[in-house]
Amino acid sequence: MSVTILKLRQQFKVDNPELYAFLLNDENRKLSHFIQSLWDQLCYKGKLSLPQIQGIKSAMKYAEKRTEMDELREVHKDSAVSGNYVGTLKERYDMTLKYTGTKSTTRGFYIHNFIDKFNNNLMTFAQEGHIDNMYSTNGMKLKPGECFTCRATVNRHSINEYDPTNKVKQTVINRVKYNKFLGSK
Repeated sequence: MSVTILKLRQQFKVDNPELYAFLLNDENRKLSHFIQSLWDQLCYKGKLSLPQIQGIKSAMKYAEKRTEMDELREVHKDSAVSGNYVGTLKERYDMTLKYTGTKSTTRGFYIHNFIDKFNNNLMTFAQEGHIDNMYSTNGMKLKPGECFTCRATVNRHSINEYDPTNKVKQTVINRVKYNKFLGSK
């Protein structure tokens, strides 16, 4: 390794002590090929670009949030689960649901969330961000808080632990056939 590269790397360490310590940590490099590649570049070239430095900062924030969530899960591992499951697995039911919102996943799918009249949580997966065929009487797409009737199959029962402080029983439905728009109830 040349003296110039060593000087550049030493200067990076002085200018960015937290970033350097994060890159130096073996556990961080084992969990991410991206972090390992940046460490390798720093070792062999002695410098990183501004977008790469921003990438390290984002990775540090993600690692911090992951650690916080792991700690929350550990603290609340024995917490009670609220709610009830809806229906029997693999059976089809007529349902009246309230649409509560949609969230996207990192894999390109969307999760549509609903509640029934007993406040039980239901959800379905979709490949598009809007809910197909769900329109109000004036032709507008269904908005959070609006109700409708449908026929759906209960696919599985699971526990939603996304928020470790509020674990909820959740019914996953599929083959949803939307029937009637009911409006805000």
